[in-house]
Amino acid sequence: MGQTYVLYHKDIPVVKFSIDSNGYVSSILGVMNEKHIPLQFLENCRLNRDDNFYNLEDKILRWIGDRHIPHSRENLVSALKKLGVGSSDELAAKAFYMSLTDCYWIAAPGMEKSWAELNFFDNPFSDDVGKILLGSFTRISGKALDLHNPSGTSQGMLVKAWKIRDGKRILIKGGSGTEQQEPFNEVLASEIFRRLGIPHVEYGLFLQEHKHYCVCDNFLRHNEESVSAGELCADLMDFSSDFVSYKDFKERCAAMKVPYDEVLAGRMFAVDFLIANVDRHLNNFGFIRDAETLEWTRMAPVYDSGKAMFKDCTTYELGQIIENNGCFGSLREFETSKPFDTDHVRQLSLFPLVNVFKGMDLSALDGIGVFYREVLSKSPYSERMTDERKDLLAKVLEMRLERLKKMSLQHTVSCGFSAGSKRPSCFKESCWSY
Repeated sequence: MGQTYVLYHKDIPVVKFSIDSNGYVSSILGVMNEKHIPLQFLENCRLNRDDNFYNLEDKILRWIGDRHIPHSRENLVSALKKLGVGSSDELAAKAFYMSLTDCYWIAAPGMEKSWAELNFFDNPFSDDVGKILLGSFTRISGKALDLHNPSGTSQGMLVKAWKIRDGKRILIKGGSGTEQQEPFNEVLASEIFRRLGIPHVEYGLFLQEHKHYCVCDNFLRHNEESVSAGELCADLMDFSSDFVSYKDFKERCAAMKVPYDEVLAGRMFAVDFLIANVDRHLNNFGFIRDAETLEWTRMAPVYDSGKAMFKDCTTYELGQIIENNGCFGSLREFETSKPFDTDHVRQLSLFPLVNVFKGMDLSALDGIGVFYREVLSKSPYSERMTDERKDLLAKVLEMRLERLKKMSLQHTVSCGFSAGSKRPSCFKESCWSY
């Protein structure tokens, strides 16, 4: 039979299931509240209990798998050893799989403690797990560590940790590679979204033990939770690529009565084009709902824009891009887009660009290259990035801005284009192909 557990939504029991000795969900013992079930468990907006291909047992197991730190996380093995746990799943279980993005959790039936007593939104939590995950804490022999912490359920390959500062829940996130560029890209994206008036998560730089990170507040209000586009469209996604057709995505939003703002989303993807963001996958944007009434409230502010600005390009390759007038040419693999098309420009053309560009004052971004150059120089390890690379990054950003301005101008002065066509006839080939 195995051990029995219940998936809760706050204090509402949703699904009772059992896990066998091998760690698999062996059986569903009851669906207790279908209304509050995680949306990624649904198929065509409803629960299909007769699906033998991708059944509810498999969906719960995948949910659990997505609820802990991925094996690709830097220094994870060392961190788990310091924490005294055998796996990232065991660490997540110490927190009952609770997070700071939604109100779901797992516990054994009859557990005495409630959501109100355990959740991380309202209750304090220790820095022990976060410090070790960030690599800045050496375990003291004999010291009992408090492992009930939301950092153990954080997703993504970058090192990150939740912390309480002045009563607020803040997320600290690092970078990758020698130059650790992602935190600076988040600050750049915040500045761009702020100048353009696009709702976003505000990131700042954070220095801890001679390492730099970006830091942001939790964007959820009381009783709110975040639902990603990936959760909304789990049954529509191509599992080999995590892509979904834009038509299917819009139809799903309409069917679920999600407050999707196509113009606002178009502006987000326009900025993704500007900074060459390669990681706007379906879990990197979404919507906010009330966790108790399940009413949708708004689109989530833009977050997670760090995997951008040619972070994987060498200095030589950046020079080639500049010689090609800011286009990628044979280096297009550095500018693939997600999640509706692999090409940034084709993806942008899916949106009503008349309204998207009409509301964007791109002149507000004048000098953004200088701003980015200054941000890149703020690191205590700024010598890891040469002045030549900083100059090239600033220059290619300015080039991309000029291309975006040209797109905006050519579109707003022309007509005869409808969203969804491959390319507006009024756009010059040089603006739309690489």
